[in-house]
Amino acid sequence: MSQKHFIADERKVREFSTQLTNYLVERGKFPNDYVAVMASAYALFRAQSDSPDNMPSFKTMLASIKDSDLIRFTIANVVEDCWDALRLIYGVYSTKTIAAFILRTDISVGQRRFPITPSSVTTLALELLKIGDNDMVADFGAGCGGFLISAYKDNSNASYYGVEILDELAAIAAIRAKLLGCNVTVEQGNMFFVINEERKFNKVFSNYPFSLKNINESVLSIDGLASKLPKSRSSDWTFNLLLLRSLHDNGKAIGIMTCGACFNGADRGMREFFVKNGFIEAVIALPDRIFVETNISTVMIILSKGNSSIRVVDATKLCKKGRRQSEFTDEHIRKIVSALNSDADYSRLVSFADFKDDGYNLDPTKRFEKPVKIKNGIPFGNVIKNITRGAQLNADILDEITSDEPTNYQYLMLRDIQDGIISDQLPFLKYIEARLRKYCISSGNLVLSKNGAPFKVAVVGEMNDKSILANGNLYVIELDETKIKPYYLKAFFDSEIGTKALSSIAVGTAMPVIQVEALKSIIIPCPPLDEQGEPEMRYLQNIETIRTLKAQLASALEASKNFFMEGD
Repeated sequence: MSQKHFIADERKVREFSTQLTNYLVERGKFPNDYVAVMASAYALFRAQSDSPDNMPSFKTMLASIKDSDLIRFTIANVVEDCWDALRLIYGVYSTKTIAAFILRTDISVGQRRFPITPSSVTTLALELLKIGDNDMVADFGAGCGGFLISAYKDNSNASYYGVEILDELAAIAAIRAKLLGCNVTVEQGNMFFVINEERKFNKVFSNYPFSLKNINESVLSIDGLASKLPKSRSSDWTFNLLLLRSLHDNGKAIGIMTCGACFNGADRGMREFFVKNGFIEAVIALPDRIFVETNISTVMIILSKGNSSIRVVDATKLCKKGRRQSEFTDEHIRKIVSALNSDADYSRLVSFADFKDDGYNLDPTKRFEKPVKIKNGIPFGNVIKNITRGAQLNADILDEITSDEPTNYQYLMLRDIQDGIISDQLPFLKYIEARLRKYCISSGNLVLSKNGAPFKVAVVGEMNDKSILANGNLYVIELDETKIKPYYLKAFFDSEIGTKALSSIAVGTAMPVIQVEALKSIIIPCPPLDEQGEPEMRYLQNIETIRTLKAQLASALEASKNFFMEGD
């Protein structure tokens, strides 16, 4: 039984790790490369297992690896040139120590050049999957096999399968599988090509790639989904559908996906499909920086069949914050697991009807925000005549049309709005193409940042025959001024209650985003027009005070440059 490979003197394991890495790096054979280190360690393990006292030739060692072309090919490529250098540590450490090193899952950030699933996320997933003795378990996108190792430690009596598309990672996972036992199999290949009606699993895990382009979407042909979905959709739900198709009817799958796919417009059709068919058991919002390689907000989605409602859990605060990375402690994991079985301040069971009314928004954090009460409140959409997003211009086009000389054409970016005031020093453009004119701002328009809290709001003043093109990170809103005064509305959005109202509709944690439909639904104060005049006037006076103070500050800063003159 290969459980013995997990038990070793930790001090000896650390010594072996340091010596092996140093021998490879000092001789210039490899950089500090995890693949090379692992392949070399396994080569030593195989050689010492067959010949404890005398180091065999490289060919003899390689010939002993008969059952895996992938492992043999990897070792031949990365170990042959340094085999003689490894003679200095041959037999110094036991095969037990070497095996324990190979099966360690705590890969240091500096030693790897590929993303891995954090150990605390893996632990949470295993607590939720509850792998049984006779379960068939799969890891799609197995990487270097970390999940499989942790799952095997929990239950060595289940059957495990992993598939990884990258050769070098699949080789490491396959090496580890050989040490674990015959009930663990790892293949190199595309996860979309390994699933069929004969190959199904009880428990599935996948930390699949985010925002992947050009993936195999043949799985979407089932139920005619491909023809119903926009081409701009994210890859997350395609992966989720693959996980679902790999399950037995009573199985359970866990995927790690981007939070954006839980609410964006492009993925609404897929979310509706999963919700209506009862394929989602739960969605757990994960803390920011839980993955050290990305700032993207993430969720853990639990898929199964026959669900009549969905449990949502906001676990964004249930973590230990580190300098570089957040992680779950055992207590946090206990709370999350418990929250999946009962309501809490951060856990709620949501009906399918509620999701339909909310555009199938699956972001758990939105379910736990307290509503903002507004006097004389109406939906913002009731006073909007038109709303557009600014022009999406790439850097090359912008460089081409930017002018060093003053013109009647200018460009408004997010950075040009400071303290709620649009700068009077906007960059000039040589021209604005006719197709882009619809993205220009007009006097009285409300300009609102699309992403990046705190959100910026400004009112466009007199244009003086200028044409100003708005950037794609801005919403340009034409208001019905027979109902609302622009500066009255801006005063609301600048207030504490208005700021909270905007934050309440934003989705995502690392980079909060406001969607158009959510913006239209926000409740704003809208008393009769004559009651808006006095607050608007006081707000305008305050803006003039800010402008005066900013000008005085700029003048004082400039004057400070001249207090000490050369020759004084």
